[in-house]
Amino acid sequence: MLNFIHIAKTGGTSFEQFLKDSNLKFKSYHLVKPDYPINEKDKYLILLRNPLKRFVSAFNYYFSLIDQDLNKIYSNNLSLDNCLSPYFTHKKLINNYYFSKDIDENIIFFQNANKLAESLSSDDLYLRNKAIEICNYSHFLGFGFYLDNGEFLKKYKDNIIWVGKLETINSDIDKLKNILNIKTDLSLKKLRENKNSFSNLLSEKAINNLIHFYNDDYKTLDVLYNLNFIDHETLESYKKY
Repeated sequence: MLNFIHIAKTGGTSFEQFLKDSNLKFKSYHLVKPDYPINEKDKYLILLRNPLKRFVSAFNYYFSLIDQDLNKIYSNNLSLDNCLSPYFTHKKLINNYYFSKDIDENIIFFQNANKLAESLSSDDLYLRNKAIEICNYSHFLGFGFYLDNGEFLKKYKDNIIWVGKLETINSDIDKLKNILNIKTDLSLKKLRENKNSFSNLLSEKAINNLIHFYNDDYKTLDVLYNLNFIDHETLESYKKY
């Protein structure tokens, strides 16, 4: 059985479409951890992205959804062509919120990824707790969550046949084609691209806060490196923005 660990905001939706277009059957783990225990015949694919850029992408994705003009969207024809997320847009139309009442309100409150990240160390306990709540929610959860702080990698390293990176996705997909013997000229096509020009700025304080907050992600990256799933250059670049 082929399995894809779909870490949020790593290009996973586009990658899943590539697998489907290649006529591959697979199970996707998105916003959930992989099942335990696994069969020795199970094979796993993992797609990574710079954690700091992934965080900014998650915030801008949420803000774009919450900020979108629903008057321009027809509820009976939701697709990736007319909205960033048919699922969450439908949820908004039914329940009057995209994620939860508190999360929706807090995303609007923070306005940008930098303010959210800087607030993780705020002296204002109320503000800091707001920030922590968001960063522990759904799409903001990172490698540490999906890969059990690296324990999944250690236990099932022989089942992991491919670890790709969004930054080098085209060459990594070529390697995957060889591994799975995929005879196709298909390449990855972006399906969920946020075209809004929200700020990508992160201050030094914001970056330091995120590296501290996502400590488990960086521990997991160390495991990926020690098991030779990523190289030293990738490990170091993922600590920079």
